Amino acid sequence: MAQRATRSAKVALFCLRQKPCPLDFRRSQKKHRRRATILKRMIKLKVVTPEKMVVEQDVYQATLPVLHGEVTLLPNHVPYIGALSAGEIMLRSEPNGPETSLATSGGFVEFHDDVLSILADTAERAEDIDVTRAEEARKRAEDLKKERLTMDDEEYARTAAMIEKEMARVKVARRHQARRGLSPESLGQ
Repeated sequence: MAQRATRSAKVALFCLRQKPCPLDFRRSQKKHRRRATILKRMIKLKVVTPEKMVVEQDVYQATLPVLHGEVTLLPNHVPYIGALSAGEIMLRSEPNGPETSLATSGGFVEFHDDVLSILADTAERAEDIDVTRAEEARKRAEDLKKERLTMDDEEYARTAAMIEKEMARVKVARRHQARRGLSPESLGQ
């Protein structure tokens, strides 16, 4: 009877000999498989403006400008609803892949069950923004704000929102140019 040990006793003795336990190996394989399936999960993204659908694609990561900073959403994130502020939406299709940028002027965001819906007032891809036109529009909005010292609250809010939108567009376009290695001089600015 001493020679006949049960299976669990054999496994326990095997593990006590400081060698890898076959059960631990199976557990670690399951853990790695589970981790790999999590990495393969993607977020279904839709960015919609009143005019058109700007983006509809699968992404791994989305970083959004919200009222109190930024939020980064990954697959399996808790459900989230928030207000979008003017700024840059950064998207990645793979964990260490290149970033795609969008300029937005505000809106709403909803994330649930790996589906991200962004309802934006305006949204524009970084490569579609003309930096010189955006800079001119920002200057015109600032001049308009300076000219009208006796603005009512509604006009002031509209002008401030226009300035914020154009500043976000300029910032996103310049970052896009810097990533691609383009200088403002090479674009004729």
